[in-house]
Amino acid sequence: MVEELTGNIGKQTETWFQESLESERDLRQRMDLRFRFALGDQWDAADITKLNEEGRPHVTINKIRPVLKIITGYQRQNQMDIKALPVEASDFPITDVLNQLLKAIMKPSGTMTLSLKFADGLICGKGWGYAYLDTNRNPYDLIGDIVYKHISPFHVFPDPYSLEPDLSDARYVIRYLKYHPTELKRLYPKADLGISVQAAITETTAEVPMRYKGYQSDPYGKALMDNAGEASTKDDRLAVLECWYRKYEQEKFIYNRETGEFFPSRLLDDQLDALVGQVPALTVIKRIIPKVYVAAVLNGIELEDHESPIEGNIYPLVPFYCDFTPSARSHELRFQGVVESLIDPQKEINKRRAQMLHIVNTAANSGWIIERGALQDKRILEQFGSKPGIVIEVEAGRKIEKIEPSNVPRAYTDLELMSSGNIKEISGINADMTGEYEKTASGIAIQSRQKQGITSIQDVFDNFNYAKERVGLLLLKAIQSFYTPQKLMRIIGPNHQIQQKYKVPMEAIVAALSTKDLSQYDVAIDEGLASPTYRMARFQQLLQLAQLMPGIIPPAILIEASDIDGKDELLAQLGDQEGQGVGQEPPNGGAQNPALNQAIQQNAEAIGAGAM
Repeated sequence: MVEELTGNIGKQTETWFQESLESERDLRQRMDLRFRFALGDQWDAADITKLNEEGRPHVTINKIRPVLKIITGYQRQNQMDIKALPVEASDFPITDVLNQLLKAIMKPSGTMTLSLKFADGLICGKGWGYAYLDTNRNPYDLIGDIVYKHISPFHVFPDPYSLEPDLSDARYVIRYLKYHPTELKRLYPKADLGISVQAAITETTAEVPMRYKGYQSDPYGKALMDNAGEASTKDDRLAVLECWYRKYEQEKFIYNRETGEFFPSRLLDDQLDALVGQVPALTVIKRIIPKVYVAAVLNGIELEDHESPIEGNIYPLVPFYCDFTPSARSHELRFQGVVESLIDPQKEINKRRAQMLHIVNTAANSGWIIERGALQDKRILEQFGSKPGIVIEVEAGRKIEKIEPSNVPRAYTDLELMSSGNIKEISGINADMTGEYEKTASGIAIQSRQKQGITSIQDVFDNFNYAKERVGLLLLKAIQSFYTPQKLMRIIGPNHQIQQKYKVPMEAIVAALSTKDLSQYDVAIDEGLASPTYRMARFQQLLQLAQLMPGIIPPAILIEASDIDGKDELLAQLGDQEGQGVGQEPPNGGAQNPALNQAIQQNAEAIGAGAM
């Protein structure tokens, strides 16, 4: 396998790209249909043409969009931060610093990225995010900043035989990119772009049908699927395949039988033999381990190929599979979103509403029955027969009679109500989640019914939570791989609070972050409070507990849980008071210190303002 990959990674990447494209062709067409229905493009072109020829209307009553808005709104209102949790007590200083780093990475746009990724998964079944080192954000920062961004699910081509949501069994994941030739020269200065760019421009898909070629390549395009999409627009960019793949290589480790420690070695075999001969407790172990590599390919020609800058056998692309059924036989059944099951009910609503509108439109001019010779000019009825107040003069002894229009059948209105109920029933979104509840219902009853509605889609949120944990692990690996101790100190700052809290120098904590097995034995990635609703609820619980049991909740915890302005200054003031022996809770539960009273007062005012 290693020989095959190292032979010609350019051709191998194209082979993998075609494999993924052909295997997921039906899924990608279905994903495109799901997006169309979610965004309101719900009529086939053939149906529209036929209706136009018959003079019939075609209307879209998008019942899917509100369902998606409710679910995405719930996710945004109740979103949680990615947090690092300590495995044992000695790991608290590391997780406190790591959480500040994760927050610094996710704060600019990471939260929006996760929401967009969640929305993609709801619609088409897959959402994707990508972590990389951005060196353009601050040109004076030579290291760069770690960024996590959203990418289109149509631009990612994973191993079609992968069934694990963490991609641990995926041989490769390909990201589809487009660059202008000038951009390629800047991004890949060492590559021989003259030959590869010229080949990409001159070759066409007509020579090799359904093949990825330069300008003609597009995940949406006619060359790849029936939908025109982006291929209908002029685009002079060139397609580049960024292929992340695994190679299995032999690594040598030195193992100390007395201490149980082991570490990788770059020594030659004869050097290792000499070392083991001098220290009998040492032995050499050789293992085949996976490593992630990345290659950039243009028209089958390799632009670059090197080991991934992120250590830890992890891909920088993280998927979110909304409704994931790995046992399903086909890809379109295996990866589904909320929209898939709503397509047929939505079609029924649109077509029936169009039929009802046609009946109403034709009722005003349903036609006339006239005796021969009753009118001197029949065009009067044709042009003005439906005009209000029209006076028609007929020949003596002759009569005309208006054709009574048919009313909208009662079955149509019954089916309309039934279909609207089907949308809610199939999606699992009940009336209480939409705000439609009886005025006499109690708050507890409404909350209980809303919780039942969320329970029906709990698997979606569980899958999203798992995806966020994978994002946290990826960012942890990226921090260890990209950031130097100086960069870490620049982000964190002196942060005397952590040093005072744990009596550990910040330099020692930063050094501990470089431990390669940190995520296995010292840190667990999970979720923490992020939305104001959750934070306020937690503060209220802590406040009630502090009032019921004075002295059990330290003031610093209450201040940290609040959302007041100047929280850091209050914590610093509290630390100074505690260092002087001031501000400690009297044994009889007397008055609390001023910093705590100020925190409680300000947060109470914030809660009152939010309630208004």
